[in-house]
Amino acid sequence: IVYRLIELKLSSGINAEYGGIMASSESGVNLIKKKVANLKNELDESQARASDAEEQLREKETIIEKLENDLKAAHQKLSLTEDELDKAERSVSELTTRAETAEKEAEAAQRSMKVLEESLYKEQEKVLDVDWFESD
Repeated sequence: IVYRLIELKLSSGINAEYGGIMASSESGVNLIKKKVANLKNELDESQARASDAEEQLREKETIIEKLENDLKAAHQKLSLTEDELDKAERSVSELTTRAETAEKEAEAAQRSMKVLEESLYKEQEKVLDVDWFESD
């Protein structure tokens, strides 16, 4: 009987020890599974944040590209405006030159008319003087 009690005691101790090892192995596995699950969640969250950041980056790159295109268009428009301004300045300069030339020609014509008027006036006086002398 004592032998049997010792045997039972030993077997229950071994079973308890084995059960403890099994229990601690199972809890260790569960801890590892929880840790893996946590790491997987963190990875998923990090990937989601990375995707969001990439999307924001693409949006900002699109905005930058649009602004660069707008700037190029504005520069081209400014260049065209400067060309138009240069053409307008040349036109104004040409018109001013033509107006000055026309004014000089008009002044010359006016002087010629004055000379002609004076010569006609003198001719008329001569004719009147001759007519006046003849009638006396």
